[in-house]
Formats: sequence, C-alpha cells, structure tokens
Amino acid sequence: ASFDRPEIRFEIVRTSPGEDPEAALRGVMNALPGRFGLPRGEFYRPSGGETASGIVFVPWANGRIYGVLDAQSIVRKTTGSEVTTYSGSPPRSIEREQWEKRKRENAASFKGNRVPVLVATSAFGMGIDKPNIRYTVHFGMPRSLEGFYQEAGRAGRDRKPARSIVVFSEYDESRSDELLDLDLAALHQRFEAIERDRQTGDDVTRALWFHLQAFGGAGPEIDDARSLIDGIGDLSISRRVELPWEAGDRKRQEKAIYRLFKLGVIRDYEVDFGRRSFVLHVTPFDLARCRERLTDYGRAATPGKSQPFVRRANEIAADEPREGALALTRMLIEFTYDEIEGSRRRSIREAVRLARQAGDDTEVRKRLLDYLQEGLGAERIEELLAREKVELSEWWELVTKVQTAMDAGELRGLCIRALESYPDHPGLLLTRALAESMCSDHDEMVSSTELGRAIRTGIEEYEISRTEMEAIIDEMFELASTRAFDLGPPLVVALLDLADSQPECAFIESRVFNGAVQLEDPRVRVVTAARRIRKVVAQLAQAGGRVAGDYEAAGVTEALGG
Repeated sequence: ASFDRPEIRFEIVRTSPGEDPEAALRGVMNALPGRFGLPRGEFYRPSGGETASGIVFVPWANGRIYGVLDAQSIVRKTTGSEVTTYSGSPPRSIEREQWEKRKRENAASFKGNRVPVLVATSAFGMGIDKPNIRYTVHFGMPRSLEGFYQEAGRAGRDRKPARSIVVFSEYDESRSDELLDLDLAALHQRFEAIERDRQTGDDVTRALWFHLQAFGGAGPEIDDARSLIDGIGDLSISRRVELPWEAGDRKRQEKAIYRLFKLGVIRDYEVDFGRRSFVLHVTPFDLARCRERLTDYGRAATPGKSQPFVRRANEIAADEPREGALALTRMLIEFTYDEIEGSRRRSIREAVRLARQAGDDTEVRKRLLDYLQEGLGAERIEELLAREKVELSEWWELVTKVQTAMDAGELRGLCIRALESYPDHPGLLLTRALAESMCSDHDEMVSSTELGRAIRTGIEEYEISRTEMEAIIDEMFELASTRAFDLGPPLVVALLDLADSQPECAFIESRVFNGAVQLEDPRVRVVTAARRIRKVVAQLAQAGGRVAGDYEAAGVTEALGG
C-alpha cells in the first residue's frame, strides 16, 4: 500500500574530512545499543533468532578505512563481537577463487545468526530476507536514493523497530556542486588534482571515483571500438572470429564488443575463460539494419530527442562496412555519454542533497517517499516522457495542479526519479525547478540551476521554438508573482546568466526586465538594477575604446607625448 517503512528510523551523521572517520564509525556503533535500550554486551551477542543483527555498508572492497577489511577491524574492536565481511570482488591479498568460497560462508554465518555484524559493499543484499536485521549503517553516502532505500530496507523485515544511519562526509559544499556540474572532460582533469590531496577526500569524491572508472570518456571508447573493428577485419561475410584478451583491458575490450552487439554488427559473442579470449559471431554488415537498431534504442531511451537523433543517424552514409560500423558505434557511444553518464551523476547529486539537507528522520522519510511513491502527476509524467515532441505547455499543466507545499514535494520527488533516466529533458527540468521553489525546504540554487538547464537544452537539443520559450518565461513570472513567491530570485538569475552566456538566448534579457516588474521581492530589484548598471558600464567602456582608437589612429597620443 505504501513505500513507507514506519518501523525504520533514519538518521544522518555528518562529519568532515578533518575529523577522524574511524571515530565517527566508532561513535555510531557505540551509540546503537542505547538506541534500542539494550546493554552493550547483550546487543552485540549472537542469540539465535533474537540476535540484533546489523549490516555496515562501505564503498570499497579494498581501501584504507572505507574498505571491508579496515572497517571490519574498526567494528570488531568497537563492539567486541565477531564481525564478518562480504564484497563482490576480493579484498587485497585474497585470491578470487578463495574469496568466492569464503564470502558464501561469511554470508551463511551472518544469515544463520552465528555472526551478528556484517561489513559489506552494495554487492550484498538483493534478495536477502533476514527478518532480524535491526540496523544498517552506511559508512559513506549511498550512490543513489534508490540504492539507499533498498539497502536501508534490509532492516526491520520483522516489522520490529530498526535503525538506518548514514555517516556522511563532505569537504566543501561549493566544491561538490562544482564537481557534479562540470562537463566530463573537465571533471576528469579536476579530479586528478583532488585525488592527489587525500586530506580533502570525502563521500562525494569517493562516489565520483567509481563514476569516472565507469565513464573514462567517449574518445577512448571510440578508439577501443576502432581497434576492435580493425581486429575483426572483414565485416561483409558471416564468420567466427576469436580475439585474445588484451592484457589488463579485458573489461574495456568487452564493452566495445557489447557496443557492436547492440548495433547488430555482430550477432553474438562468447567469453572463453580457459583460452582467455572472446569468440565473436560476425554477420554481414547491413547499414540500414544497424541504423534501425540504433534509432530504435534512441527512441526508447529519450523519445523527446528522437527526431533530431534519427535525422543524424540517417545522415550516416558509408561505402565500406568498416566506416559504417564505426560511424554508428561513435554515435551510440556519444549518445551513451550524453544521456547515461548524466543520469548517473544526477543520482549522485540527489543523494548528496539528501545527506546534506535532511535534518532528521521526518525529513529523510519525506524525501524518500516523495522520490519513490506514485502520486501527483505520475502517470501524466510517464505519458509526456513517451512523446517524441516536447511541448512545455503540457508540462506546465502539472505545475498548475500544485496547491500545497506537500504537493510540490511530491512532484519534486517524481521529477528527481525520472531525471535519473532522462537527465536533460527540458520538461522534467522545468517542472523539477518550479516544484522545488514551492517546497517548504526549497533550495534556490537548485531552482536556478535546473531552470537554466531546462531552457538551454530545450533550445539546443530539443528544438523548442523561441515563441514557446517566451510564453513559458512569461508564465513563470506570473507564477512567481502569484503563488511561488520564492521563485523570483532564482528565475531572474538563471535567465540573465543564460542571456549572458548563450548567444541563442540573448532574446531572454528583455523578457526578464519586463517580467521582473511584477515581482515584489527586493532581491529581484537588486539583481536587475545591477544588471542594468553593468550593461551601461560595458557600453561606456566599449565607446571609450572606440574613441581612444580614433585618437591613436590620428597620432594624437604621440603628439601629446604619449
């Protein structure tokens, strides 16, 4: 009937990298027995079905402090109990085959109540139905709201009181926001410098480390695809091709193979672990068929952008199978980076906002439920996302239905969830920004950022006309003057920034000055007045430069002795 888990109480413990992370984890483990009103010795002791079992989630299989072995040592010393571990890949110094056996034994000991505490990565949990898990501790921010809900939900399956605690570390909010908003190439470059300074590492940089391992860049992946296609050779006939694993790059090689499989360039492939090779089943290359596979994928992934995407695909023409296969693969990889990379990073951004802003159990619960549950406009959002043509006026209808701050929070949650799949959809971004401004716990920076993205991507990538954009801007100023009184400042800032930075958005400026007259917020008057002054100063400087240039040309400066 509901996604709510009333038996679980949520808590965020915030720390900074300057604090001792071991001390933070020890503090949480020391406080847990008191949360349940039990003596420490009894709480951390195996007691059959009555054992107060718990899971401590960590981000790494390996790693100092935040890896399973270091965290296991901290928890064991703090609780005085036996603690076991579980992770997908083996911790340091343990062979893979040995670890596969050991982790199954560890999981059995935990599920059988022989060991009360398990330190694990997110690899543990799906399908686990152990009723007496009393608590989960996330030693480090979860990488998505959905992941957090799933992992926290391991606790309290017997409907008795349970706890979910997140230990969240953030070095600097502005740095986190900057990193999460950079384009991927700039993020890679910036991250290299941050990674060298271990004193400023935090949950955001740890999450981004995983992210950047998965998304190394479109350029290198296109190079991998080119090498693979050259390695296959003739694509015009059906045949079986065996390729040895590339030393140290098997996963990258398989990713490139999967791209060709998705496009239909190869019919199937196998991984031969004994011979350490891939076996590819090549089918005669058919540009039209492979193009159709690509456009079908684009339509399914982002219906609102499908028309320009299909046009680009149809422009691909090649005399040779190699060139055609490479052109289609390049387009698929670029699409993946435009859409999937953005959606994954948005998941991290929303998890950061939850950990940073939610103050207590009530706020954490509300944000999770707004994110998860079906509600105001859910079916309508799904319907609009399936459209191949984005009409912002149809998304605006969702906003007009918001009557209360609770409605706004629910709509915000639905948009946050959908944006993880459609990270640059202008209708979703617009609705998310406007709903945010009407929430009781609104964040003006979020509203401003999302509004800017909505207009920019709407014009650049979704072919929304200037006329439609002007109409929506007028509607937003009307909304800010009648119901969403906190919308004015972020709306004006977002629009003026766009008018400054995007030549195709220059038309917005006059719209802002006209709309701002309706708003009573004194901050809006300050922003628009500053903008007018800056514009006049720039015009004077430009005119002064022209006059100086004229005098230089006439030799006046030289005549006056410089």
